[in-house]
This record gives sequence, C-alpha cells and structure tokens, in this order.
Amino acid sequence: MHLHVAQLPKLLKERRSTAIFGVVIGIVIFFVQKRRHPGLEPSPYQRMPRPTARPDPECNTLAAWAGERGANDLTKRRIVEANTATEALNIALQQGVPLAQVVADKARDVAVEHVNGKVAIEVLVYDRDAKLVGAAGAFA
Repeated sequence: MHLHVAQLPKLLKERRSTAIFGVVIGIVIFFVQKRRHPGLEPSPYQRMPRPTARPDPECNTLAAWAGERGANDLTKRRIVEANTATEALNIALQQGVPLAQVVADKARDVAVEHVNGKVAIEVLVYDRDAKLVGAAGAFA
C-alpha cells in the first residue's frame, strides 16, 4: 500500500475512531507497564559487583567442625575470620586438619537421612583446582 503524507489527514478523518482507540490502548499499556516495572531493569551485560571482604557466616560452622577434628584455637579463629570457604579450606589444609573430609561426612549424613537409607550416597569434595580433598561413602 502506497501512502502519501498529503493523504494522512483524510485517512485519519476516515479512521478517526480506530486512531483514537489505538492511542488510548497505547497510553493504557504505557501506564500498566510503568506500574509493573517501576525502575530501570539491570542489563544482563553489566558487570556484577565484586563480593565484599566480609566473613562468610558458614565459616563459624566450618571452624566448629575443624575443632571436632583436632584444630587448635588459633586455626579455628583463622577459619572464622576467613572470607570464603576456599580460604577456610586452605587454612585447614595448612594445619593438617581434614576439613573437607568433615564436610563430606556431614553432607553424606544429611543426604542419607533425607533418602531414609534407600539410596547409596557418595559425596566427593573437590577444591578449585579439581583436586579431590574429601570423600564419604564408597569412595572414602
């Protein structure tokens, strides 16, 4: 369909109700969407904020578990102050405390309890370098 700009006023007069209806629908959609999305949505291409250097609350649990396997007070305090679980694991490994083994044992106990012993459960714990650092179950 070929439309010239000079024909636009005539076309709008003929189809005035359709044009008005379209404008009203557009305004309604605008306000409904504005209410559903009150702010700017984050772009998937933006960089994620870096994690803050605050202690991980799980490190308290890891320190208690390390104490069960013979960690001294200094090692437990260093694990509590660790920023990540990886840092806590490295501290435990330096002191000869098998923290990953404790984590594997505890994880297996929870999993076995969850399935009521109907399934054989093996838990393997790897560090960031893909090195096996703990195992529970048939692989232990």
